Amino acid sequence: MLFKVTRENEITYYVPEHIRKISISPVYGHEDSFDVAFYIDNTMEIVKVFDTFEDAEAFVKKIYQQMIQKDSGDIIDLQTLN
Repeated sequence: MLFKVTRENEITYYVPEHIRKISISPVYGHEDSFDVAFYIDNTMEIVKVFDTFEDAEAFVKKIYQQMIQKDSGDIIDLQTLN
């Protein structure tokens, strides 16, 4: 399985086994928004921004549910994951 992230005109695919941690952080200068980021090696990659912490945490739970389905050969578009 791959996680697909689209940023402006770039598409990046992440291999779940390479994700060391997932974090939720307030957006700098916009404390009412929260970003979800993957840590790949020592690099933080922001994958999606949410209006509430609860929405961000629900998204992390959905990502985790996808990650534990290791036999899937799908590409999961994180922009449309609901």
